[in-house]
Amino acid sequence: MTRRNGTDLRRTDLKKDLKKLGIAAAALFAASGALWFGISKWEDSKYRTEGGESSVYVEPVITEARTVEINGVTYEQKQNVESYLMMGIDIAGPVEKAEQAWGGGQADVQMLVVLDNKAKTWRILQLNRDSMVDVPVINEYGDVVTTHHEQLALAHGYGWGLDDSCRNVCMTVSGLLWSQPINGYTSINMDAIQIVNDAIGGVPVTIQSDYTKLDPAFVQGSEVNLMGDQAIKFIRTRIEADDGTNLARMARQRQYMSSFLKKFMTLDEETMLNILEQIKPYTVTDMESGTLAALGTKIQDYEQLELMTIDGTLEEHEYFEYYLDDDSLTETILELFYQKKEG
Repeated sequence: MTRRNGTDLRRTDLKKDLKKLGIAAAALFAASGALWFGISKWEDSKYRTEGGESSVYVEPVITEARTVEINGVTYEQKQNVESYLMMGIDIAGPVEKAEQAWGGGQADVQMLVVLDNKAKTWRILQLNRDSMVDVPVINEYGDVVTTHHEQLALAHGYGWGLDDSCRNVCMTVSGLLWSQPINGYTSINMDAIQIVNDAIGGVPVTIQSDYTKLDPAFVQGSEVNLMGDQAIKFIRTRIEADDGTNLARMARQRQYMSSFLKKFMTLDEETMLNILEQIKPYTVTDMESGTLAALGTKIQDYEQLELMTIDGTLEEHEYFEYYLDDDSLTETILELFYQKKEG
């Protein structure tokens, strides 16, 4: 089986587009709540590849919009919506280590960045890793052999931890969202959290509960500038914090991402570049810099809407299982990807 790392982007020493790329990276870092996006190489101002082929971003457009009828109302799929899936993977170390054995690790953080190019808005759909969904089961050749109804996080575990694992998560999320196309993906191994966190001088947060079991500095109500492994503890810990559920952890991730984004956007270009280079070994993506530059411009220019989640019921069996509410799922899909059909 041929395995590839999807981070094959072209290097440039020009800084013309770095700010836009940095904006996209920052927003996508923040979206994951885990700092999992990295750009290893940069292209020149015309986004030319080494082979001379252009990698200029082309906006995805749905040419054949689907229609659905809900409670007597007909909805039509929006044609100018883009979706990018961002994942934080619970594997330590660089991506290359994932090639050593089958089983790509679980995707503990999953965020879908959705841009509406007609309305000129963007927002994040935060997905609960414990959501019980139909997960495609792929073999070592990448072929789907069956499906299992299991936690969403497990979709990444099928594969070598590279593009095959990422694509399997994309298939899972797309299926959950009525086959809505996923236009790109990025995953980052969670060790990158501390690297980027410390590179920007830490991320300030207000401790909302008593987390002193995790760290003596995590006193309820205190202001803490997260440094070192504090960031990992704050973002990743579940069992020993709050009620031990992923719902509580997701709330901390939202708090962290908001503070991180504000600080990242104050950095100079050289610092941005250095940070992005540092996490290259931890990253898998199918997105090239033409796409990233365009996303950076849109994220900067478009209105950011409130982050969304899907309601559900949490059950504790051998593991936590989050059963999505059908009405909430339908409302979310309709709001993000559909509009009432005219006429």
